Amino acid sequence: MIYQLPFTIYTLLSDRYCRIKMSAIAQLLQEVAEMHCTETGIGYHTLIKENKIWVLTRSSYRILSRYPKLDEQVTLRTWSKCCDGLFATREFEILSQMNEVLVAGTTQWVIMDIVSRKVNRLSNEFLAGYEHHDQGALTCTSPRLRMPEGMEMVSEFQVAHSSIDKAQHVNNTEYIRWTIDVLPEEVREKGIRSLDINYNLETRPEEMVQIFMLKNDEGYWFQVKNPRGVAVNILMK
Repeated sequence: MIYQLPFTIYTLLSDRYCRIKMSAIAQLLQEVAEMHCTETGIGYHTLIKENKIWVLTRSSYRILSRYPKLDEQVTLRTWSKCCDGLFATREFEILSQMNEVLVAGTTQWVIMDIVSRKVNRLSNEFLAGYEHHDQGALTCTSPRLRMPEGMEMVSEFQVAHSSIDKAQHVNNTEYIRWTIDVLPEEVREKGIRSLDINYNLETRPEEMVQIFMLKNDEGYWFQVKNPRGVAVNILMK
């Protein structure tokens, strides 16, 4: 099943240049994934009865044509590509009214036990009836990032209440917002075209985080650390 949702890009999702924010792209795709999972019987309200929840481990987003604009009517599309028993791969697209693919993404998810905070394997019974499609939104999979040396700290702060989601950790989209906020303004104005993220370790309420950055020929590298280690690795181009 390919799940589709008509949507209008409204003001709170838009930046100062009247186009959707990169963090808002991730938010929308997260929401449409939840809607699809709910419709197929493996959404939040079903899983939470067993103290389980979906969490993101990797994501890659590409602006294939252009950023969706303020007040533009688009279509959000998502589908499950495959599952190896541990990682579930989910694809995304944002289409214009002319069916042009503006944005595409691929993501990997796992099931986490919210009590033990450990990853659970996905059983065949759990995934029974969940339809998969071989097609990918991108020609690549979400890569494992190998971080460069020489990164420098550019920001340090305590996690705010507003960054915590229903899994009781920092929502995946917050890392995108945090790191884009420390980019040079000319880079933000031009717009990021490619974004790869590896989620390694959850960040919990009120923890201190440090953001490290390095610019090289490959793009802008970011690493977000909390007191227990490296939470997230990011490459933006």
